[in-house]
Amino acid sequence: MALDKKVYADGAVIFREGEAGAVTLEIISGTVDLLIKRDGKYTRARTVAAGNILGMEADTKGGIRLYTARANGRVVLRPTQTSALVATQGAANVAPMGLLNRLLQTLTSKSPVPHGGTAAVPSYSNPGLLRRLMDGMSTDADRIGIRVARLSGIDGDKHTRHLISAIGNTGGLQTRSIEKVLTINPEADLRKQLDRLSSASRRYLKNQDADLLVWGHVPEQGNVMHLHFVSHVNWDQQVPGAFDLATTLALPTDVEGPLAELLRAVCLSAALPTTPAKEKIRSSALLAAIRLAEGAFEQVPTHFSDREKACLYLCYGNAISAAARPGYDPALLSQAAQQFRFALGNLSRDAMPNDWAQAKKHLASINHIEAERNGDTGLLETAKTELEDALGAMDPDRHRAAWGSIQNRLGLIYYRQGFDEGDTRTLRRALKCFQSSLRVYTRTESPLRWADIMSSFAQATQVLGGLLQSPDALATAVNACRSVLEVRDRTRTPKAWAASQNNLGSALFLLGKQTRSVERLEASVAAFEQALEIYQMYGGQRLALTTAKNLDRAKDMVDAYQPRNSTQLDWQEALSDGVVSRQTEFDEFDKSDRQKTTGDDKLPWPGEGLQQQIG
Repeated sequence: MALDKKVYADGAVIFREGEAGAVTLEIISGTVDLLIKRDGKYTRARTVAAGNILGMEADTKGGIRLYTARANGRVVLRPTQTSALVATQGAANVAPMGLLNRLLQTLTSKSPVPHGGTAAVPSYSNPGLLRRLMDGMSTDADRIGIRVARLSGIDGDKHTRHLISAIGNTGGLQTRSIEKVLTINPEADLRKQLDRLSSASRRYLKNQDADLLVWGHVPEQGNVMHLHFVSHVNWDQQVPGAFDLATTLALPTDVEGPLAELLRAVCLSAALPTTPAKEKIRSSALLAAIRLAEGAFEQVPTHFSDREKACLYLCYGNAISAAARPGYDPALLSQAAQQFRFALGNLSRDAMPNDWAQAKKHLASINHIEAERNGDTGLLETAKTELEDALGAMDPDRHRAAWGSIQNRLGLIYYRQGFDEGDTRTLRRALKCFQSSLRVYTRTESPLRWADIMSSFAQATQVLGGLLQSPDALATAVNACRSVLEVRDRTRTPKAWAASQNNLGSALFLLGKQTRSVERLEASVAAFEQALEIYQMYGGQRLALTTAKNLDRAKDMVDAYQPRNSTQLDWQEALSDGVVSRQTEFDEFDKSDRQKTTGDDKLPWPGEGLQQQIG
């Protein structure tokens, strides 16, 4: 007897725990969560995939439902009769065979061959379908959750369904639709709209325990879709290939083949997994998708604009950059850099300044990483020029976080060059860049990033103070180090905390030496001792050796500046121990350099104006 199918929307309750029910339900498509209520709260007992039966004997007791069944995404069910299914297997005590089992049997069995002839119906096998069916049986918690909002524009519903199919449901990915349509008014404030959209989307992702939301628009021509992404947390704009809310991926509406693999790679790279298990899945799936997407650019439609082509290169470069982390694999970074160069070849700085600046930023970040890794001063200069170009083209209000990250990376390059060359002017430029970045990454909103940037500010100020022999600059460095230690935690981030203690010890040492302050020198000893303890505890042999040398120098300085009795005997003993000669050596510097800096040389207080927001 033919039985009617029934469709349930995402989140719809199919039946409830405690209800009477003898009818079994076959899952035609979608997945169903079986929930159990304990202490007033529902928890997921398990997830049932397409091809299986709901309401079996194990799920009921005395005709009463033991679970609440809830649709996970769009679900299609069909009532069935247990006795009929059992009869088809030839044994009443065998569990009913679901659609999946029957389909597997059909697909893997050979059709009968008539006597003395060829097969009337050819045997059929679809390994791809089998793989998708089997992969779909993974639990939600094990997979990266992607949610796709209904696309706005021409035939949005149809293209959304195709988009979800192209991303796919695999052993590592769970893709579901949401009925909400997300749109942006091009005439209104873009930044405010994106902020509101991301806040609402991230709340939704948190409630769904999902990792990425994809949304977008189909323009009037109807043959291309422009996609955007929202992750459950902000992307780290300091890394090359970081996405932002305005990142666009342009794809044909009938996306398939290598272009579909590129889509999957971009989704994986834009998602930020919440568990180590998901991160492991993402790493292997991302590398596979990147390899399969290599032929995508041979399929780019001829009607694509230069910007749409650039978006493909840019997003593919982002995906390769994500695969290169956390160790920044040189081969993958080189491939990503090439994609960003291709993107720049299709972009005009005047016509598309923000897209052009993003590509420049990513390329410069890669060049900076490789310059530091290889000690390449020429490449470091190239990275600096590229960052300056990106900074000049980027809208700091529209891309606030990216703008702040450029300022920080530019500050690091200026600091490196100023340190290597002993150039106080370059060091001052580094300080200005760090200050600009700290106006974006505030202590309240981004405490960990703020601590990283403030630590760099402290180091640059310390080096500048040492070159100028300026107590004011060194005092500023001391205060900056102490403010960082208010944020960094010894227990949660021991090595970063130890680095801050080491920096504080160095700044106090130089300040104590210039001001002849035993108290400051003793404080530097205490800071070095705390840093050394952590380095020895966590096996940082090289850092421990350097800190131990700093500690010995600080202790020697304390001995040199300790007050001594003025008797002739003590004086002679001091002279014979070499203390006087060491003290004279410590104190030999031009008296003119002791004067406080003024005017353009005056260094800002590290916290001055840094809590203000841009815009």
